[in-house]
Amino acid sequence: MVQETERQLIECAKKDPQAFGLLYDKYYDRILRYAMYRTGSAEAGRDITSETFFKALKHIGSFRWKGFPFSSWLYRIAGNEIKMYFRKKSYEPVSFEAALETNPLLQIASKQNLEQEVMAAQEAIDRIKSYGPVREAL
Repeated sequence: MVQETERQLIECAKKDPQAFGLLYDKYYDRILRYAMYRTGSAEAGRDITSETFFKALKHIGSFRWKGFPFSSWLYRIAGNEIKMYFRKKSYEPVSFEAALETNPLLQIASKQNLEQEVMAAQEAIDRIKSYGPVREAL
């Protein structure tokens, strides 16, 4: 019954863009959460969500009902927008040091502890390297 109502709403939206507003209201929060989760940015999530609904409205006439929820089509559009977001280099990786400076929650360990961990890891690697030839000889 719910699918039939959604199908009728989609058919109305094909003829009347005002009807698309009901679909927008129903799915906006879901698509926004998805985009924010995938990008890690509220601003990028909002941009991707708006572009997703713009493209959905623009291409609603080509949508063909196949028994799947309308949201699956929206998620596909949003997924493609997220891929384009990362391809366009809108996402710029941040160095660990820069992330520590901008986000105090990441400052779990001091820089000295980090250096000690790196030294301990290097010592472990050195021990393993010296163990390798002995193991091969055996």
